[in-house]
Amino acid sequence: FLRVTLPIVLLSFGAAAAWFLMSNPPKPKQQVVVAQMPPVKIQTVHLQTLNIPIYARGMVIPATEVMIVGELPGQVISVSPNLKNGGFVTKGEVLIRVSDAQYRLDVTRARAQIVSAEEIYAKVQTELSLEDDVKGLQSPQKYRLRKLEEAKSQLAAAQAGFRLAQMQLDRAEIKAPFDGRVREAYLGVGQTIAAGTQIARVYAVNAAEVRLPLSDQQFSLVDAPHA
Repeated sequence: FLRVTLPIVLLSFGAAAAWFLMSNPPKPKQQVVVAQMPPVKIQTVHLQTLNIPIYARGMVIPATEVMIVGELPGQVISVSPNLKNGGFVTKGEVLIRVSDAQYRLDVTRARAQIVSAEEIYAKVQTELSLEDDVKGLQSPQKYRLRKLEEAKSQLAAAQAGFRLAQMQLDRAEIKAPFDGRVREAYLGVGQTIAAGTQIARVYAVNAAEVRLPLSDQQFSLVDAPHA
């Protein structure tokens, strides 16, 4: 008997429970939704001109670079302490001195020749101021003028020889042509040089050129004239 009635009772009970739940569903709860704005940072913008950096690599090339060479043969007797690789030199600074004993003798000899030529020229002028020569005969005018021109030419030649000797003596000192830096130095005290011997390579520090590889976009940011 229980085997028959128990399943029927359970089915009836389940059907009643299902009908009750369907007849009385739970009421939904109402919830107020508050709109929340995402946080935003605010910053006041000011108009201004700024530089846009451009990064590039290039090589610095000096605007002026020269090879200094010796002009006279001789032995180097002194060298500037700045005449070394990487050293800084100033315009007019004596870089090296060559033995100048011979050139000083040449200047002394040339100076003596000027004195002698001046004496001869003065003597000829004095003779021309007289009416007669040492024999008491009147000298022809052309002869006296030619003699004066010869004395004048000898004096001019002696003065030119002195200037040349002085120029040679000045060249015994090799000076820096401008403010710059020594790229390479080749000489030391005691070395013997000839005319044209390389002494040092020096470049100026007042101006330089930098060549940079730039893309078209980078070049558009540079205020440069277009070729």
